[in-house]
Amino acid sequence: MSELAMRAVAVWMGILVLAFANGTLRETVLVRALGKRPAFAISGLVLTGVVLVVAYLAVPWIDIRTGVQAIGVGAGWVSMTIAFECGLGRARRRSWAEIFKAYRFYDGNLWPLVLLATACGPAIGLALRY
Repeated sequence: MSELAMRAVAVWMGILVLAFANGTLRETVLVRALGKRPAFAISGLVLTGVVLVVAYLAVPWIDIRTGVQAIGVGAGWVSMTIAFECGLGRARRRSWAEIFKAYRFYDGNLWPLVLLATACGPAIGLALRY
């Protein structure tokens, strides 16, 4: 694995930790205070912003220099995210229908927006930096 790929995976793992923190905050504070729909919307917007900020900050460290590299990193990040979500869902004995329910805008869920930011974040970060 190339150095760029290893660094991209390391950043994705950091995003994963931040996503878990965001989900914990949503479930322990926001849902109780605001209800499910607003909590999911706020959480989705926050995570979208976190992903974009991390991508912007990580572009130089990952050493993304071209649009092709940025697209590759974004594709890798979104692929790892979907694989992780599906694996975790199946490990929790959730049906495929339950897992893929999160992949549509429903009841305040903005997960598709988070995935879009994950896929495009490195390219956006590169464009804003150079």
